[in-house]
Amino acid sequence: SDDRGVLGVDAMIPAGPLSVRVVVHLDAASVSDDEVRDIIEWGKSHCPVCDAFGRVVPVELAVEIG
Repeated sequence: SDDRGVLGVDAMIPAGPLSVRVVVHLDAASVSDDEVRDIIEWGKSHCPVCDAFGRVVPVELAVEIG
């Protein structure tokens, strides 16, 4: 995130993350590299965080006072 967006200093800069990077380190001697990649890709495609960051997600704000 860029603090200028978070603090509202620059309206052209978003308040949220500008990018996301996921790094997976895995050592699996009993399976091939292709199988490891397939397993990791499967995990990424079923990850709720990756899903939310990968598409536009509507945000609803409900304010209850009192």
